[in-house]
Amino acid sequence: MLSSALTTVASFILLYITWRYTRATLEMVKEMRAARAAQILPKVIVNMSYVGLGQAFIRLVNVGPGSALNVALTMRLEPDGGSFPFSYSVLTPGETITFWGMDPKGGPNQIMVEQIAAKHSHVSIEGSCVDAMGNSHSIGHRHDIRQEWERIKATEPELHRTEAANAVRELRRLEGIERALQEIRDRLSER
Repeated sequence: MLSSALTTVASFILLYITWRYTRATLEMVKEMRAARAAQILPKVIVNMSYVGLGQAFIRLVNVGPGSALNVALTMRLEPDGGSFPFSYSVLTPGETITFWGMDPKGGPNQIMVEQIAAKHSHVSIEGSCVDAMGNSHSIGHRHDIRQEWERIKATEPELHRTEAANAVRELRRLEGIERALQEIRDRLSER
């Protein structure tokens, strides 16, 4: 009787240990699936690419580690800037799509940040995409144009300082050319 009781207790202990290992294994599988999903997760945002002298472009960027497939979204300038739909088949990690403003004749043109910031406070996107495993993801991002413009103005050198620096560089370049020409003239006169 004692041996059957010990066998029963040992069986329950073995059952408990097996249950714990099974639970730990299932948890590990769950974490591995989540890690794999994070590796292919696309993350599409909207921001501005500043090019200098008050000009910038609105751009879409996939900042996630995975490709965004079948991108379908609507971009809006807020408030009251209208919206337009946009679709793209594949936006790879790190890929950027730059949007140009339109001039009155319908051609591409750079966007003056100060003019946009005077009319609109934000640019936003909403939509969806699919990852490499076929899972659907929503896209939603809002970028503060005015805040970025204030940051840019605070860090950009003033135009007159930039012009003065450019003039000094040009003067030094011309002086170097003058010296080189003088050396050439001296060599030719020695012959």
